[in-house]
Amino acid sequence: PGTSREIDGVIFTLLSLGLFAFMATLLIKKPIALFFYIFCTGEIILFTYIKFLGAARHYGHLYIVLIAALWIASYYPKSSLLFELFRKIPPYLKSVLRAWAKFVEKHKNTLLMIILFAQLAGGIVAFSRDLLIPYSASREAARYIQSKQLEQMFIVGSRDANISPISGYLNRKIYYPERHGMGSFVLFNGQRKDVDAVTALEQVSQIIKQEHKVLLILNYELKTAKPDLNIVLLTKFTKSFIGNEKYYLYQVKATTNLVRDIKN
Repeated sequence: PGTSREIDGVIFTLLSLGLFAFMATLLIKKPIALFFYIFCTGEIILFTYIKFLGAARHYGHLYIVLIAALWIASYYPKSSLLFELFRKIPPYLKSVLRAWAKFVEKHKNTLLMIILFAQLAGGIVAFSRDLLIPYSASREAARYIQSKQLEQMFIVGSRDANISPISGYLNRKIYYPERHGMGSFVLFNGQRKDVDAVTALEQVSQIIKQEHKVLLILNYELKTAKPDLNIVLLTKFTKSFIGNEKYYLYQVKATTNLVRDIKN
């Protein structure tokens, strides 16, 4: 849905609506399964467009909802309850719907097998790719931090949404400049604001007055400096399929001038 190419949006919108109509028709004789399918699919789409657009990897729940709906449908007997709603429609429209229902009934197994085989092929590709390159570098970065006992330091991480996996592996909170405070998972609320490197370093400057040194974790290479901070790149982890979950670890200390100012 976030594509910048209008033709892609049109084509995949039509395909999505067609698939949704096909599956809704397939489940029309199972009202409970149909309600589950429509409600859960609508809820996910509503959340997607209102709260978090996400990426292609976030839409797998739609496939799970479909499989669950078909599973529920296999449990309940057929019902003609919903067909009563179509009794008063015009004859020509009724014939169109009847023809569509026959088409769905005829090709349901074919479409389901296409979906299942497509998921199987995608799973094999994803699994094979994961053997060669990790999906995220967060685990490797967390292991390095633990092996060097860097988790004892005060940790600042930005961008919070991409640093939060490291927080999970370390089982400890991290200071997120986006929320101006400590946290583990990300809170997408009114208080959270994305920050750039300059703003993040400004907050580190305030923290460094209380802490001896800081471990700064960024999901991008730092290309700016600050006179009152001595920033040293410890290591980087760039072997990651997800581009925004590559990590750069910096040790930050106060410069001599700042230490003198603090003492004074």
